[in-house]
Amino acid sequence: MDTTSPSSDSSLDAPAPPSGASRKPFAKRAAKLVLWSPFAGLFILIVFVATVGEQNAEAHPVFEAIIVTVCWLIWLAGLVLGIVALCRRKIEGRAGVSWRAFFGLTLNGLLLGATIWGAATAAKTNRDNAEVAGETLQKNLAAHADHVYIANALALKKKYEIATATLTNPPVLDVSTMKSRADLQAREQVISEYITASKNMRDFYANAAETYRQELLAQKVAPKTLEEYLKNFNQEVKDPDSTIAALRMADVQLGETMLKLIALLETNWGKWQYSSEENRLRFGETNLASDYSRVSHDLRVVSIEMQQLQAEAEKLRSSSRAAHEQAH
Repeated sequence: MDTTSPSSDSSLDAPAPPSGASRKPFAKRAAKLVLWSPFAGLFILIVFVATVGEQNAEAHPVFEAIIVTVCWLIWLAGLVLGIVALCRRKIEGRAGVSWRAFFGLTLNGLLLGATIWGAATAAKTNRDNAEVAGETLQKNLAAHADHVYIANALALKKKYEIATATLTNPPVLDVSTMKSRADLQAREQVISEYITASKNMRDFYANAAETYRQELLAQKVAPKTLEEYLKNFNQEVKDPDSTIAALRMADVQLGETMLKLIALLETNWGKWQYSSEENRLRFGETNLASDYSRVSHDLRVVSIEMQQLQAEAEKLRSSSRAAHEQAH
């Protein structure tokens, strides 16, 4: 007789309990992510903007670019998931997929397009502002170079005018007031200063374009702006500056001729004397009288040349004033 107790084998034949609820189809899960992705990216963007606004400061460009890029990636991922969800709905079912996917795709597309357009517009505005600021800066730098150039020209002109006035107060070639060698040496010094002032002005205006270019370079003006201003400079001042340079060259020749005349009298001190009755010099040697006449002739030639150059300069100034008045 089998006395074995009933076994629990029957429990093994019973169906196994379910291990858990089955996972939702991928299409439905993707559709939910698509629906929430635009709000996630928008939330990050709003928090960022609000934080910057509270601090009353501009966001660092790198940090700003990182935030915007993260939002774009979220919305781009939403677009990709939305397309995948719509493609798989035929296999896994349409329930809860279509409206979520379509709605999320629309929002993601709108937000992505709007922010890209905004970023492009902001970038263009920044470029335009930077260009305007750059142009303004270049104009200011060039204007400062103009100021320095004009200031240097005026300083040289003032020194020249002082040296010229000294020639006539008293007149350096007035032989009636030559009482000693010291008088002649003092006049040589006055003439030398006149020659130096004339040479400085001559060199300045003879090299006006290069001088102006160096001033622009000193202000670190951009090459394009430099060429533009240098071109205008050459067009406006070429003829007047060349005339001024020629005038100052004549001044140098005049000063050197006067210096020769004074040096001749100083070297031959005691061999000539002034006759107040005849209002001229009387020489004890024929050769000395000839040398004095030759240098005096050279002086008259240079004086005539200067008068011609001055007339030409006045004509140019008149033409320039007329053109300026016509332009305005």
